[in-house]
Amino acid sequence: MLFHYIRSEVLGNEKILRFTEMTELLASYLTSMGVEEIKLYTKKHIRRNLQAGFGDVHLFENLFETTSVFIVPANLSPLQVAKYITTIILEKQDNASQSSRSANIHRAAIDIRKAIQDR
Repeated sequence: MLFHYIRSEVLGNEKILRFTEMTELLASYLTSMGVEEIKLYTKKHIRRNLQAGFGDVHLFENLFETTSVFIVPANLSPLQVAKYITTIILEKQDNASQSSRSANIHRAAIDIRKAIQDR
């Protein structure tokens, strides 16, 4: 099931995927099959199995200075990988700026409330 998903979705659509998404997918599949508890070593061995089973998949670590591992199809060009990374970075910056705007609005509301109360 997991190998089929990788062949059809990741490699077929030239998609970059976080490794944690793969382990979550496997966990949900095993849970749907009736497995109550997934052993830690099962999750650890997924990486070895992927590396052994797919020559056309590369695992990249530390793309964003984190401990995340990404599954990158070997048929992606460096330009496609750069576009993906740039998109993620821009999304993070947008989220950060939105949260700072929200914090500024909250701070301004508190200041206005305090000014009204002090009158």
